[in-house]
Amino acid sequence: MTQLGDVRQVGRPLTGPERDRAEAVRRAAPVGLVQLLEVGPDYLVTERVEGPTLAERVSAEGPLDPDAAHRLAVAVLAPLAALHRAGLAHGLVHPDQVIMSEDGPRLLSPDPTDGGPGAWYPEEPVTPKADVFAWAALVSFAAGGRDPFAPRADDPDLTRDLRRRHGAASLGGLGGELRDLLADCLNDEADHRPDSQEALLRLLGHSGALDTVVPAAAPAPRERRPRLRVALAALAIVAVFGAAGFLATPRPAAAPAATATAAPSGAPSVRPPATVAPPGRRTLPDGTGTLDEDPASRVRLLSYTIQRHSGGGGAYTLSPDGTRFVKTGEEYFASVVSPDGRWVATVNEFSVTSTSRPEVAFTDRRTGRSFAVPITLEFPRFAQFPEWSPDGTRLLLTLMELDPDNQAIAARGFVVLDVRTRAASIVETANDEDMRRTFALPVAQRVGSGFKWMPDGRSVAQGYLTPEQQYGTRVHDLTGRVLRSMHWVGRPATTGWLSPSGTAFVTTDCSRTESVCLWEVDTGKRVGGLRPGTGGLYGWFDDRHLVVGSQPTGGVITVRIVDLTGRTVRELGAFDLGGERGYVRLYFGAHA
Repeated sequence: MTQLGDVRQVGRPLTGPERDRAEAVRRAAPVGLVQLLEVGPDYLVTERVEGPTLAERVSAEGPLDPDAAHRLAVAVLAPLAALHRAGLAHGLVHPDQVIMSEDGPRLLSPDPTDGGPGAWYPEEPVTPKADVFAWAALVSFAAGGRDPFAPRADDPDLTRDLRRRHGAASLGGLGGELRDLLADCLNDEADHRPDSQEALLRLLGHSGALDTVVPAAAPAPRERRPRLRVALAALAIVAVFGAAGFLATPRPAAAPAATATAAPSGAPSVRPPATVAPPGRRTLPDGTGTLDEDPASRVRLLSYTIQRHSGGGGAYTLSPDGTRFVKTGEEYFASVVSPDGRWVATVNEFSVTSTSRPEVAFTDRRTGRSFAVPITLEFPRFAQFPEWSPDGTRLLLTLMELDPDNQAIAARGFVVLDVRTRAASIVETANDEDMRRTFALPVAQRVGSGFKWMPDGRSVAQGYLTPEQQYGTRVHDLTGRVLRSMHWVGRPATTGWLSPSGTAFVTTDCSRTESVCLWEVDTGKRVGGLRPGTGGLYGWFDDRHLVVGSQPTGGVITVRIVDLTGRTVRELGAFDLGGERGYVRLYFGAHA
């Protein structure tokens, strides 16, 4: 049994660089790390944590089962990701550096007197990418019950050192996406490994499992288990939660031929296709793609987020004069412009791995002045999917919660930030028991849906799972009280789910034969739909057109405008993910 005392004597005075490194770790204080509380002249004060080390646990009880190995993987990677965001590397990730406490696995703080590298590190000097390699080896050890680099009987010439340097770890006992992730992290070329934040996203389902992916084939019949895409995600991040113009890109596959279902005649929001003016092409910054827009049209792409799975990306916003896009956020950030064009709000949607407090930055596009509104959230809660109210005075975010025990993520409520009062209100629509029941469900039965504004700006909507295992949409007032339930409509498809006039909305998981359904806001009456193959839905372009996208070839997402029967009107642009998977979110609106 290992017990960490409060005081650890170093035995000599700490050097200046050692003190600096220890202080940096203490200030970072990532959740999941055994905390370093005080740095003395020749001693360190640490948090007291009791339990066997991972090495001791595996030696006594054997390898962890797949679920426990997955929990361990997240519990160790989350504090590593936070350290890396603070500009630090750990250097000693190893089974004897993880305490299996009653509250879950805890990674020991980096030893400032021993900069590593640890036994399972592939290169020097120690870097965050080397930490990722050692983390993958640690998870392999936990699942396999043995040194992952130990020589094999069938290949005794491949020594432990050679296997380590070439990333040839034994991955026995692991399968599926976790095995694929570990294999990527054990790449002998550091540049080809995912960073810790991307690896954490993949662990939690954010990669390739996001909400508004329209299936390439007809949905399964409702009598069968629903095919719920959940998040997360984001941490889930990245899970399946609706976001404006959100298209998660699966592995490249040929897209089926597009077909469509005409809406019933006389439907109020379905009119004959209007003529859309020919485009004018512009090149987007940082090699992110091209855009073909009509310069005379008031409907423009106001901002977009692009994220590549290997890292890299960011948020881009149309300049106030409409002449160019500028980068307004780094990777995993999102920026959204208010309906009146005055404000741009920028939020780190993956703040759960950050050492800084969650906040939203607001910039007045008239004056250029900015301010930040903090959100009082602590791990394991964070906020995602920003959306402006129709009047442009408030920003809506979905309050997410991570269950550290099984790494499930679900929406607990919503956050409303008022740009006038610079205050944030947190509203919980689920209590602790609700969350426990949700987290206990199989992945395929957890609803993934962010909150969206209703046209009145005084209520919000969210998808839910009915007792009949179907999707519906609930409307809440801004105190969280349920005002209305529409159990028959499916769940909101994107953040931009409302038509610009506010008379119609779109949902997914709504029909056996259609991937997207159109409904009247006032009556909940169905007025149209699109069949599978039309493309991933990004939301409304105007009251007569939708924006859809597809990825027929690896790494490039083509976006086009379709009418309300699914017929393509014209191409709108292409977004380049550099030959890999990733996601793009598009936010459209009127530009003055």
